Amino acid sequence: MARNPTSLAVGALGFALVLAVGSRLLPSASPGSGIDPDDPCIEEGTCGWEEGFDAALVPSAAPSEGPVLGADACRDAGYLCTGLRARGDDRIMRWADGTPEIRVRVLQPEFEDPARQRAYQSAAASGILTWSGNPFPIRILRTAQGEADFEVVWTSSLGGSQLGVTSTEWRSGAGGAGMRVVALRLVTRAPNNPQQRLEARQIGLTATHEMGHALGLPHSDNRRDVMYPTNSASRLTADDFESMRALYRLPNGARIPPGDR
Repeated sequence: MARNPTSLAVGALGFALVLAVGSRLLPSASPGSGIDPDDPCIEEGTCGWEEGFDAALVPSAAPSEGPVLGADACRDAGYLCTGLRARGDDRIMRWADGTPEIRVRVLQPEFEDPARQRAYQSAAASGILTWSGNPFPIRILRTAQGEADFEVVWTSSLGGSQLGVTSTEWRSGAGGAGMRVVALRLVTRAPNNPQQRLEARQIGLTATHEMGHALGLPHSDNRRDVMYPTNSASRLTADDFESMRALYRLPNGARIPPGDR
């Protein structure tokens, strides 16, 4: 997509990752489940907290009416269609075809101690790069030099129970349709205990989930997937990849066929 789009902004989305206080029993790991059998939470049987994701549509203008796709559009589309319907906006909103690469700046959270700064930067970069090549190459910029499409903004808290939030803007005009990321924010402290630093693996999983939103994915309806609102997976699944392929196979700006919500 164009690096400096001048077309009409038709909508914006905000995606927040939130923390639900409490413990949960994780499902047992099985081949192809998307759950890491080496995850310490699985070994122990419970985790002291649960990750949850919540998304809200924040319209910036009246959405344009795109063409409605045929009934077979959602075939072999993973959770894409159910996720878009649940989101409340059934448009395909993604980066433009032909995007050469997506450049993400990931600096260190300077307010943390040096060891955590490096660990958090590495974890966030690794989580984001999980999507590289699906569908575009992703390049991580670890310094202030070079032009980035967007950058990770670190904070100790987002207020409430949020662990991360991604805001995207979808644009459509004479030059075509495309999406840009307004902000991708990650926290470093547990929302219910500001003295408790998150583990690097938690930062990485959050970054993977938020980068999925940054590429245009909605939430999954299967708890095994990284994009499920309450994430019990620790790696991308076949459905995550299938949904991403469908997202970039279908026309940008088109609407999926009606279905059960």
